[in-house]
Amino acid sequence: APGKCSGSGVPPPGPCECAVPTPERVAGCGHGWSAGAAEAEPRFKQALDLQQRHGMANRHVTLNNLGTVCMLQDDPKRALAYFQEARTRARQARDQPNLAIALNNIGDASRGLGRLDQALQAYDEALPIVRGLGHRRMEGVLLNNRAVVRLEQHRPVEATA
Repeated sequence: APGKCSGSGVPPPGPCECAVPTPERVAGCGHGWSAGAAEAEPRFKQALDLQQRHGMANRHVTLNNLGTVCMLQDDPKRALAYFQEARTRARQARDQPNLAIALNNIGDASRGLGRLDQALQAYDEALPIVRGLGHRRMEGVLLNNRAVVRLEQHRPVEATA
């Protein structure tokens, strides 16, 4: 039987129930389903098309998911384009939680492209949003991501600040 995902990023023993590559789970825990990313991409693109044709306002969530698929396919350049569009649409929708997610994802994709200053800028922009939402877990993720970038920049003192 599949294990339960704790959301901690640590895979459970054995296969995770999140390993089923469905569009609903592509933004899930992140273990086991990277091989299913190629299958998920056309599904998300189909969802995006339907959302556009029917004037649905949640396209930014699907764009974030498409970016995540691209990151799993080791394509941060393509991911960055999706994340940037997700950021724009989340701002337009005044969706602060998904704006913060898009900004964090922009940071991750930028880091994957070696654009460390751009990554820090995205993480820094997301921090006050998540703090305003009282989302302590996401705040921790962002602070960790900032520290990793500072270490990659050979600035260990700033990584601990």
